[in-house]
Amino acid sequence: MMRKINSTILFVFFYIFIFGQEKDNQSWNTISVDKEISNKINISIKESFRVGENYSFLYKYFTDTRLKYNYNNNMSLAIGFRYINEREEDDLDILKEKKYRYYTDFSVKKRIDRTRISLRNRFQRQGDSTEYKNTIRQKISINYDIKKSKIKPITSAEYFYRKDEKINKIRFSLGLEYPITKQLELYLGYRKQKETKGNNPLTINIIELKLKYNIK
Repeated sequence: MMRKINSTILFVFFYIFIFGQEKDNQSWNTISVDKEISNKINISIKESFRVGENYSFLYKYFTDTRLKYNYNNNMSLAIGFRYINEREEDDLDILKEKKYRYYTDFSVKKRIDRTRISLRNRFQRQGDSTEYKNTIRQKISINYDIKKSKIKPITSAEYFYRKDEKINKIRFSLGLEYPITKQLELYLGYRKQKETKGNNPLTINIIELKLKYNIK
């Protein structure tokens, strides 16, 4: 199993970094609050802001709410809703568009010594008031607990699949998670994202910053 997982991650890594061409540099910034309702159920709310065009323009910000049910230590289900504001510059004007996303997650995880492997399967439906598109996303993540260290390295790979476009986007991420306090966590990472469709598919380099507050 580990050989298959490593082979998949290496394939995605080389595909993105060898064949991808840099098109844009962005920063994705998120603040989230998590609350345990019970031993098995928790709710999270996050605000995210994405800056593109080489860190010069705020092109998207959204609010995401998710309810998660932990079936056991290895499996969980979640449902979520995202309210999205997108902005685009057109000459001297800024065009705005609102979109809505509904999604369902099914996740499984396995711990091997200090390594935790997670697989998240997501079905999402996103669009505006006139048109929605369905996307299937599969993401594999590997976390490692360094002995006698609070820093936790995380790596992940994800693809986006649509019926009409097949696999249209791939992501690869590397990052570090650090608990500032018992309730506040910081994540800093780098993400490479490549679109696979179209005559001139977009490739972007992303710096990610996340702050998560856990309400006890």
